[in-house]
Amino acid sequence: MLRKRSKYLIYALMGAAAFLVIYGTDALHVTFDWWILNGYVEDDIIQHYAGWMAFRASDWSFPLGLAGNLGYPEGVVISFTDSIPLVSIAFKCLSGILPETFQFFGLYVLFCFMMQGLCAGCLMELFTEKQWGIYGSVVLFVFSPILIERAFRHTALASQWLILTALYFYFRSRKSGKLPWGFLPLQVLGVGLHPYFVPMICGILAAWALERLVQRRWAEWKETAAFLAGNLFVLFLAGYVIGVFGNGVSGTAEGFGYYSMNLNALWNPKSLGVDGWSSVLPILEQKAGNYDGFNYLGLGVLLFGVLGIGKMMISLKREKRFGKFCKSYIGLILFSIFCVLFAWSNVITFNGTTLFTIPLPEMVQRLCSVFRASGRMFWPVYELLFLLACLTAIRFRGRAGMAALSALLVVQVFDLLPALNQKHGSIDENHMEAGSYRADFFLSEDWSQVLDAYDRTELLNYHHDYSLAALFMKHQVKSNILPANRGDFEKAKERCREMTLQLYQGQKMEEGVLYLVRDSVLAEQLSWNLNEDLAAYDLGGYIAFGEQRADLAVKEAVFSRKPGKFAAIEEGSTDWLYLRKAEEDEILLPATEVLEWELSQAEGLKLGDETVKIAGIERYSNENIRDYFYIKCEGNVDLEEWEHAAEIEIVYTD
Repeated sequence: MLRKRSKYLIYALMGAAAFLVIYGTDALHVTFDWWILNGYVEDDIIQHYAGWMAFRASDWSFPLGLAGNLGYPEGVVISFTDSIPLVSIAFKCLSGILPETFQFFGLYVLFCFMMQGLCAGCLMELFTEKQWGIYGSVVLFVFSPILIERAFRHTALASQWLILTALYFYFRSRKSGKLPWGFLPLQVLGVGLHPYFVPMICGILAAWALERLVQRRWAEWKETAAFLAGNLFVLFLAGYVIGVFGNGVSGTAEGFGYYSMNLNALWNPKSLGVDGWSSVLPILEQKAGNYDGFNYLGLGVLLFGVLGIGKMMISLKREKRFGKFCKSYIGLILFSIFCVLFAWSNVITFNGTTLFTIPLPEMVQRLCSVFRASGRMFWPVYELLFLLACLTAIRFRGRAGMAALSALLVVQVFDLLPALNQKHGSIDENHMEAGSYRADFFLSEDWSQVLDAYDRTELLNYHHDYSLAALFMKHQVKSNILPANRGDFEKAKERCREMTLQLYQGQKMEEGVLYLVRDSVLAEQLSWNLNEDLAAYDLGGYIAFGEQRADLAVKEAVFSRKPGKFAAIEEGSTDWLYLRKAEEDEILLPATEVLEWELSQAEGLKLGDETVKIAGIERYSNENIRDYFYIKCEGNVDLEEWEHAAEIEIVYTD
C-alpha cells in the first residue's frame, strides 16, 4: 500500500517539478503581489486579485461567494471576477492568521500542476501497466500548452486536471461497470473553481450515461436517470450556495463567435503574450478573438496523434470493428463532435479569414453566449488527443515503445522551448519594477491619502478598471466599481447617472464618500454647484469630490470654465479622426449626463446675443473615443463661430 501511494506522490511531484522549471519560486511568495498588479500577459489577473481582496475584506453573507466591497451596494459574486471561489472561501476562513498582503495564485497554479500530474498518472493506469509509459505520459501532460498558457493569465482555467479527472471516472466506470460516484464531488469542484468546466464535466458524464443505455442496459435506466438527476442537483445546489446561480445576474454576455477557435488552432503556435510556441512550426494568422481559442498541441502530439488516428482507423477497418467501436463510444464521439463544433462557433475562421457565418436564432445565440469564449470548449478533445498520442507511443512492441515515447517527449519539449524559455523568469521578484504597470495608482501618495481618508468611493463615470478596483481593495475601501464578467451593468450605469444628476442639482454629498470622475468635462460641470464645504482633488486622470479633510496634503483641482457654459469640440482635436463630419447646421458638444439632462429641457442654444433653436439631437458613440452630441440647429445664424465656442448656453422651454 505504501509503495502504491508513493507512486501517486511521484506523479504529483512530477507536476510540481514542471511548475518550478517553468516559473521558479517567486510566484509562491504570498506577500509578493507586484507581478499581479503589473498584469501578467494581460490585466485579467488583476481582476481576479481584486475580487479576492474584496471578498476577504467583506463580511460573510449569502451566497457564500458574495464580495460586498465591490459593486456597492449589491456586491459582486466572485465567480464573475474569476477569483476561484472555493479557494477564496477556504483562505477567507484563515484570514485572521494570514498576512495583510496575501496572494494565493502561485500556490494554486502549483497545486494545478501537481493535480495534472496525479490525474494524468491515474488516467494512464487504466490503459497500461507499463510504469515507464505512465511516467513518460505524466511528463507530457504536465507540459501541456493549454495548462501553461492559462496559468496566471486566467488562473482558475489552469484547473485542467478537472477534465482529466472526469475522463478518469468515465473510463474507469466503463471498465468496472459501476456507477462513477466521483462525478458528484467533481460537480462541486467544477462550479466552485470556474463555471466553464461545468459543461465539460457534465458532457463527459452524459456521454457515459448514453453509452450505458446503448449497451442494452435499459433495465437500469431508472438508476442511470436518478444518478444524472443527483449530479444536476448537487451541481445546482453548489452553484446556488456559491452564487453562480440564482443571483439575479444574467449569465449571457457578448462575444460568442468572436472568442472562437480558428480552424488552424491545433498547429498554430500563436497565443497572447508569447512570441511563439514552436521551434519548428510557423506562426499563422488568425482573427482577432481567436487568441482565446488557443489549442496548440505541440509538434510531438501532432505527429503521434495523427499516427494514432491513422493506426486506429486502419485497425478498425481491417478487423471490421468500426461500427462496433462507434456504437460502444457513441456518447464520447457525439460529445467530442459537439465540443469541436461549439469551439468553432457559428463564425468559421481559417487563418486570417472568416469563411462564413451561420445565422442563429436569437434564443440559440443567447444560450450559446452563456459560454461566449467558445474556443475553450475544445479542451476535452484536446486531452483525449494527448491520451491518444501517449497510447500510440507506448503500444509499440518491445523496446520500440520506450523509444517511441522518448521520441514523443523529446520532440514535444524541444518544440515548446521558445514558450518555456519565455515563461521561465516571467515572474521575477528581483527584476520586476514595483508598480510599473500602473504606477500612477499604486505608488501615488495622493491616492493613498485620499483613500485612507474616506470610507467608500463612488465612480460617476461607469467603467471597470481592474487596476483601480485593486487599488481600492488594497486600501479596503468599498466601491461601486464593477470589475466583473457578468453583472447588471445597465442598472449600475443608471445608478451612476442618478448620482451624477443629484450632485449636479446640489444634493448634499453622502458623508464619508469620495466621488470620482474620470471625465474632465463632467468634473467641470459638477463643480458649478459645489459649496465651499466640499473639496475637489486632482488625482491625475481623475477628479475626486468629497467633504473637506483638513489634514490632506493633496493637490486641489482647478476649474477654469464659467458656470453654465458648454464648449464645442473643434476640428483637429484628438478625437476628430473618429467622428463623422458635422453638417453645416450642426454643432458638436462632448456628451455628459449633465448636458444630456440639460438638453432634455432645452429649446435652444445661445452664444452671446445669438440664439438658435434645437431641431434634433444625435448621440455619437465610438469605442475609440468618448461620446458626443451632434445638435442640429434652426435659424438664420452662421454657426461657424459656434463650432469653436467655449461659452454656449442653454435656452430653456418656458
